[in-house]
Amino acid sequence: MKNTEQQLTHLQELLRIEKREDAAQYQLKIVQAPLAKRRKDGLCWFPVGINDEFVGIGGRWNIDIERTNDKGQPHQLNVGSIVTVFEQKNGLEGEKTNGVVSKVENNRMRIALNNEELPDFLEKQSNSIGVYLAFDDSTYREMNYTIDRVKDAKNDRLSEFREIFLGERTPIINEKTQIDKNEYALQGLNDSQKKAVQKILQAEDVAIIHGPPGTGKTTTLVAAIIETLKTERQVLVCAPSNTAVDWLTEKLNTKEVRVTRLGHPARVSDALEHITLDGKIEEHPDYKYYKKLLKQSEQMRKKALKFKRNFGKQERNERQSMLRDAKRLKQDALKLEEYISKHILENSQVLTCTLAGSAGYNLKHRTFSTLFIDEAAQALEGATWIPILKANRVVMAGDHQQLPPTIKSFEAAKSGLENTLFEKIIKKHPDSAQMLSIQYRMNEQIMEFSNQKFYKGNLKAFETNKNHILYENLAPVEFVDTAGCGFSEMQNEETLSRYNPEEAKLVVSHLERLFEEILLKIENKEIESPKEFIDNFSVGVLSTYKAQVYLLRDLIRENELLTNYSNQITIHTVDGFQGQEREVMYISLVRSNEKGEIGFLKDLRRFNVAITRAKKRLVVFGDSATLGSDEFYKDFLDYAESIEAYKSAWEYMV
Repeated sequence: MKNTEQQLTHLQELLRIEKREDAAQYQLKIVQAPLAKRRKDGLCWFPVGINDEFVGIGGRWNIDIERTNDKGQPHQLNVGSIVTVFEQKNGLEGEKTNGVVSKVENNRMRIALNNEELPDFLEKQSNSIGVYLAFDDSTYREMNYTIDRVKDAKNDRLSEFREIFLGERTPIINEKTQIDKNEYALQGLNDSQKKAVQKILQAEDVAIIHGPPGTGKTTTLVAAIIETLKTERQVLVCAPSNTAVDWLTEKLNTKEVRVTRLGHPARVSDALEHITLDGKIEEHPDYKYYKKLLKQSEQMRKKALKFKRNFGKQERNERQSMLRDAKRLKQDALKLEEYISKHILENSQVLTCTLAGSAGYNLKHRTFSTLFIDEAAQALEGATWIPILKANRVVMAGDHQQLPPTIKSFEAAKSGLENTLFEKIIKKHPDSAQMLSIQYRMNEQIMEFSNQKFYKGNLKAFETNKNHILYENLAPVEFVDTAGCGFSEMQNEETLSRYNPEEAKLVVSHLERLFEEILLKIENKEIESPKEFIDNFSVGVLSTYKAQVYLLRDLIRENELLTNYSNQITIHTVDGFQGQEREVMYISLVRSNEKGEIGFLKDLRRFNVAITRAKKRLVVFGDSATLGSDEFYKDFLDYAESIEAYKSAWEYMV
């Protein structure tokens, strides 16, 4: 077995491989691609006009741009995207600067630049300005720096964590600590959830909430945070993605916890804007004076720069004096902003941010008694260590039987990069983990295959959802077998992604039939509260292959009936449905070939996520002849038969 230093050195090598692959894919898509192709692929806007320039919170320069070509064309420049703003000169890229997209509306975009001063090339009117997606290696740098810190740690808390998480040191659990199970914060929790909270309060080093689908992981984590705050003034809460951080922030806010969301405002959902650090700064009594100082600074700077080039010594001195005054006013504003920020942070019970965001300026030199990490089973180990640098105790929540971290390098993934710190700890120290055992989402038949294969049969469906169905006489599970129908898979030559046109058509016609039956039942008054039923009705259509997802989207958009209910139908890959649920889920497995090859379907955790999104109805489409070559999928086919959920596609083709 490798010692801790060897493990961490190996991790750094895997991150180098991953960064190299990430950069290579970026080079192929952006750097090496002609400008015309980047525009066509929605990776670049060019040319753009600059409508406005102004200084925002944090002294960041913002520009409002509008594209003058390709109006209305789909693109991949979204809120939160890191972008490069550039000037094109004689067919070549000239000056450039980076920023973050903070707003996108139709053909307009706002970008918060990383500059303290506005670059000269953006101050002149030009039709040669453009913007494209940038490659950001800052997280790789931060992970590498952090791992070096972990390797070098000696005789401190970080070195203890290293030996507990990766070595042979056993975490300490203080079993004398008992919770009052009647506490207000714990009301409504089941026994396994209360045990998880107790395990967290007893842990002196590390505790883990293992939360399978629908078991109330977030609810339990929030209760644990509230209980912890009874003895600790402030805690740090992190997650690998902005979406996960926002979700937890919102839940804490509804419980009237004083929470402040850190991070670039462009990456935070609009609904949480008022509890971001920037949002709270704007509500602070001193904010008006701060804005006044910034405005005076900008007015003076603009006035100074209005002077012509051919002016004398006196004008030059006056100009330099005005620029110095402008700079001083801006520095005064930033000092005031720092004071306001510090006041807000000191008065917050919980600070929330992404794992990488915990390395930000606002948390510099801050330490926390307890760090909570949600969705820890989806986080790269290197990223997980970043906030641990600031912690005295670590609590993780997640499920290592669901999606692993997103990794671009197949080599790095298979060499161990997909093994998370969460998974390592739960395997090494199982006594530090508590699995939540009551699930509140799925009908029992939808749950049971996953329960047996991934959770050792320890899950129980709660009484209220155990037998719930969409409507009478509609089975909760159905497997539609396309074997013998000639539904052969195909491959997109450009992306190499698989798709199955005939299976996609069958999925759409089956879904159309479901909507027709629902509308008929409403017409015959067989469904109570029809408006409420339709308003709350949600369908997910899912495939592990992007090419199949694109095909399904086109077919559903073209369907005369289904297009009327587009707001209630979500079509996405498995990754797009992680952490979500729908009343009904349709899954297209795509693979159908004579060799029995299932490729990407071998990632069984993805299948676990796919089948556990459904609440009342799960319909899976696949070729049993191809799937049956794999022992796992053969077991799924046997399970479908055992609950009388098996149907042949021929039944729908008459």
